[in-house]
Amino acid sequence: MRVRRRPQRGIAAVALLALFTSLPLLQAQAVSLFSDGFESGLVPPWTASASFTRQNTLVHSGSWAGRATGTAAYAYESLASTQSNVYFDSFIRVVSNAGGTPVLRFRDSGGTNLTSINITIAGALQRKIDIVTGQDKTSGTVVTQNVWHELQLHAQINGISSVYEVWLDGTKVNDISGTVSMGTAPVGRVQLGRQAGSTAYDIAFDDIAADTAFIGGGGGCTTPPAPTNLHQTSPPTANQVNIAWNASAGATGYNVYRSPGPNPGSVGNTTSFQDNGVAPSTQYNYQVSATDGACESPLSTPPLGQLTPAGGGGGGDKVITAAGDIACDPADTYFNGGNGTSTRCRQKATATLLTGDAVLPLGDEQYECGGGTAFTQSYGPTWGAASATKVHPTVGNHEYDTSGGTGCGTNAAGYFGYFGGAAGDPTKGYYSWNLGSWHFIALNSECAQLPKGTGVDGCDQGSPQDSWLETDLAGNTQPCILAYWHQPLFASNGAAPLTKYKAFWADLYAAHADLVLNGHRHFYERFGTQDQNGAAKSDGIREFIVGTGGKSHGGLKTPLAANSEKGDSKTFGVLKLTLHANSYDWQFVPIAGSSFTDSSSSSVACH
Repeated sequence: MRVRRRPQRGIAAVALLALFTSLPLLQAQAVSLFSDGFESGLVPPWTASASFTRQNTLVHSGSWAGRATGTAAYAYESLASTQSNVYFDSFIRVVSNAGGTPVLRFRDSGGTNLTSINITIAGALQRKIDIVTGQDKTSGTVVTQNVWHELQLHAQINGISSVYEVWLDGTKVNDISGTVSMGTAPVGRVQLGRQAGSTAYDIAFDDIAADTAFIGGGGGCTTPPAPTNLHQTSPPTANQVNIAWNASAGATGYNVYRSPGPNPGSVGNTTSFQDNGVAPSTQYNYQVSATDGACESPLSTPPLGQLTPAGGGGGGDKVITAAGDIACDPADTYFNGGNGTSTRCRQKATATLLTGDAVLPLGDEQYECGGGTAFTQSYGPTWGAASATKVHPTVGNHEYDTSGGTGCGTNAAGYFGYFGGAAGDPTKGYYSWNLGSWHFIALNSECAQLPKGTGVDGCDQGSPQDSWLETDLAGNTQPCILAYWHQPLFASNGAAPLTKYKAFWADLYAAHADLVLNGHRHFYERFGTQDQNGAAKSDGIREFIVGTGGKSHGGLKTPLAANSEKGDSKTFGVLKLTLHANSYDWQFVPIAGSSFTDSSSSSVACH
């Protein structure tokens, strides 16, 4: 049996693989999970079906190897602890293939399939994502039969910014490798072969290893640290994105990864990149790695999202839909298999209303604590499935809760893990982006979770977030501005305004912002234009509260607050905004069977 070690790719290997896309994503602190060549038996460590056997006819090294023959032949190894970043490597020899056969597979600790690398009837490698549909893809790379090949599968689980990579005989299979959506459940089992099928196949396996770093040959090297502070240097245009990052110590070059691809590739020893290969009206996510000519760093995190405007510089109307307070905990009494009741847990019904160019979830996306498991079971199949490629979320108070629900964590880990780069830096939770002629600003209203700087909390004047907001507004060149965060400054809930958000409003008012969208209160309410003190102003900001995403109703008090123009606390639905070049229209769209609505009688001009 060949002894498997965790090597790093050396200079000679890089000379053979000149393009960065053939290089693995290396982790600075790797952990060997296990290695086995069937020399000492099959069980343990493997749990195997009767048609997966230990044999000595087809062997890569040593005296024994595993072999899967039949329609449902498999063996899996349960990891000592679940992992969100796993490399799984095996030598394989395909004797016959049924088509679509999973060769290497990742499953969670409960046995749910997460992802695999398959082989088609024609012998082509095929990406299979089980946990999120619509991402399977067939490669142009073909595995020849009756020859030993080394096949390696890598998954880095990070919500919609997960990484899927495959290597065949040491060369990266670029046309199926890249950023995908893979949920948040970590890997608990690694598997050879498939559990079920209707046609027989025959594949031998030998010299298997699992690790948290790339598994391959070569000499030593020093991995540079991942680049930091990946950011845009100017707003994206219809056909161009400009990004930059901080230099990594010891790096002699950088690689740019983009989803959707193709990956731009090596950009040399520079810390900026102009991407002229983008298309209009498309959401792109970027990550960057550093290389010293021998080893490649981990990818920068979080990914940087860039939404290109429509052709011709972003002209044409844009439509967004928004709501907050959305998905019930899957253990909620009223969850009802995701269908809810007439007054609770209607996330599935509101998800059918999500249309247009962008979707803005306004916080409390997943009750009761924003747990990663809850996200994949409740929000993911409803709002997640309807808006995965165009979502721009903001975080709510429930995402920061640490108990009371399914899969609770700390520091809103479930939220940031599920949305990945679309949610911004997980230490901040605020970011901005452009669509058409509009500038959007997502803010974090959970002030106690953020550094306060010279302010009283993380939202106050003098806090890092408020300073960032002032800088962002000063650099904006778009004629119309929309900001959104979870908890509203003004609301007809029988209580005084939440003055901790006055600094946000003051900055936005000074910059002539047009709209603020909020959730938190489980009702719909529209305010007239006003300043941060609640004084009606013709050049003020209009606020919409849209806490109608599905969780529950209630809390609207009458008489309505000053400057409130309309409210309802009995209807689930979303706010639909049609954004013109210099104006907007609004419409509250209710779920099927409801009659309440609210809409503008004519377009409202931007300030």
